[in-house]
Formats: sequence, C-alpha cells, structure tokens
Amino acid sequence: MSDSDLPAAPAVTFDSPSGVWFAIEAGRQSGPWSVSALHDRVSAGLVGADTLVWTDGLADWTPFNEVFAADASLRRPLEGQGTLAPPGAEPVVVATAIDPELPGTPPLVEEGRTIVPQPWVRWFARILDMWTVAFVFGAVLAAAGREMPGGQLGDTLAVMLLIVPFEAAWQSSLGTTPGKSLLNVRVRERDGQRLSWPRALRRAIDVWLVGMACGIPLVSLLTMSRQYSALKRDGIATYDAREGFVVTHGTVSRGRMGFLLVLVVVVLTLMVIGAAAATKGGAGL
Repeated sequence: MSDSDLPAAPAVTFDSPSGVWFAIEAGRQSGPWSVSALHDRVSAGLVGADTLVWTDGLADWTPFNEVFAADASLRRPLEGQGTLAPPGAEPVVVATAIDPELPGTPPLVEEGRTIVPQPWVRWFARILDMWTVAFVFGAVLAAAGREMPGGQLGDTLAVMLLIVPFEAAWQSSLGTTPGKSLLNVRVRERDGQRLSWPRALRRAIDVWLVGMACGIPLVSLLTMSRQYSALKRDGIATYDAREGFVVTHGTVSRGRMGFLLVLVVVVLTLMVIGAAAATKGGAGL
C-alpha cells in the first residue's frame, strides 16, 4: 500500500513526546535519532516506507509509513510514558524536551550539499589525491637525481603511505584535498568545522589502515568492499561513524567534469609513455 492509497493525515503533533526515535535498518537497531535525523535517513535512502521505527508512545515497532504521513506529520498523536528504550530493552526515563546533544542529531550541512553517500566519487577523489602525491614524490626524487624505488608495487605502497601526512595537512589547512576539491567532496566535523591537524591525521591513518589495508594487494580489495557495503547500508564508513566525521557531496559542474576528463587523459598518456620508455630501456640493457 502506498501513501496515496491512505487517507489524508490529520494535523497532528510532528514529534513524539520524548523526541527520541529508533529504526531497524538492515536487521539492526539504529538510533537514537532526533525526528529530523530520522527524516534525513529517509532522504538518504537508509529508511524506507516499510522500515520499522519506534518512539515513546508506540506500543511496538511500527512501519514508518504507518507512523508518518507524506507531509512528515504524525498520522496520530502519541502519548508517551517518558521512556527512551525501545521494546525489549530496559526503559530509561528521559525529559520530554529534545536534547540538542542527542546522538543522531543531524550534522550541520551547508545548503546545496547532501550527506547521501557516493562511494565511487569518493574513491575517484582519493585516486586523484594519490596521483597528486605521486607527482610531488616523483618531482622531488627527480630533482635529487634519483628514481622511484621499489618497482611498480613498491611505488604504489610508498605513495599510499605518503598520502597520510599529505591528506592530514591538506584537510587541516585548506579544509579539503585536491581530489575532493575537484569532485566537490568535503569532510567536516558534525558542527561544520574543518578538521584539526590531530583529527585529520587520525582520519587519514584510519582510512589507510581500515579502509585500504595499507594498500596490500587483495587485502585492500576486501577492506574497500567492506567500506563500500557500510556506505550503502548505513550511509557512512565505519571510521567516520566511529569518530563522528561528516562527508558531504556537492554538484560537480560541467567545467570540473571537463577538466577531470582532460586530466585523466593526460595522466594515462604519461603512464603509457613512461611504461614504453621503461620497456625500451630494459630491452637496451
């Protein structure tokens, strides 16, 4: 049954008496959420019409579309008992006022941006950052009259390790990285502030260890797949959820897309030329 098949909802109170909501997402209990945070999760596709929700005033877990009407109002007034814990848990008495520090309160997101996860955009932004670090690394070595050490695998692992301090420095000083800036991705604290150096370094290390497994072949594919699943299921990577970081996306203009396309073509061309030169040099030995 869709919302259009149901009678129009009466004008009722928007929130529950306690202002605390829970949901069952992917078979797991999530929350507590404020009512605004709960609707943010609807917009992000994490909570659907049939998702079970609960708040003080509901006798049991109830499908979202049986609690809320299409205009986000409650279908019927809720008379709460002043409890926070959902059915099956030990009740906790709370005040009826909404606590602004309540876990799940929506993060401060700038107008025109969204918290809806875009895993592939984030992945490609990181690839661009790796290219930037590789270019800087190679330029420094060339200026010193040296070549990249370790062969192709060694080069990749070295760049992935070097990206940790580079990313932390970019995030704490500029508020973004080259790749994230081009693709309009931002990482912020929940209050909208940019990351401090210690916090930016902590996130960069977590991404390197937990998200990319230090770049170890095959293992990194497993860890990246795990984070991709977490993003699709929960709307946030495990390391961001643990530390409270908020990743938002903005619109990527046609100009940025055109520049990105040119950049990819140039980089791939240079890679082909470099590989051909290395092969020719090896054959001449």
